Amino acid sequence: DHPQANLYSLYGHLSPSRWRKESGLVKKRELIAYLGDSHENGGSAENPLVPHLHLGVRAGQRADYSSMGEWRWMAGWIKPCPPDLGWLKPSEIITSQAIPAGGFPDPAAGFLEMWWNELAAAGILIWGGVIKC
Repeated sequence: DHPQANLYSLYGHLSPSRWRKESGLVKKRELIAYLGDSHENGGSAENPLVPHLHLGVRAGQRADYSSMGEWRWMAGWIKPCPPDLGWLKPSEIITSQAIPAGGFPDPAAGFLEMWWNELAAAGILIWGGVIKC
């Protein structure tokens, strides 16, 4: 979490067995973790994944978002950097090095309020047999 900017950063597919830093400030060039091996980042022996990193930056603090139920949307799996869910573009934040006065604003509403129409339409299509799951 970066409370002074009302941001938190999310690093995905790091090795849980080789963490170097649990919490606290991260300094430039400081090693915080290693990339997860193919079996640690969602792959398997039958379907290995190349080690890779996901970096996300989101408005608010980690505690502001649910840890269950909304996990796919919390992880930003809908579209790249969905701003209506609080996701920001990491490259713009990093390169500009600018924080608005008072920090970044929180998203306007919760998941169901923002995505109700999309969920309803998807449910109708699935229930009607147009889309097979």
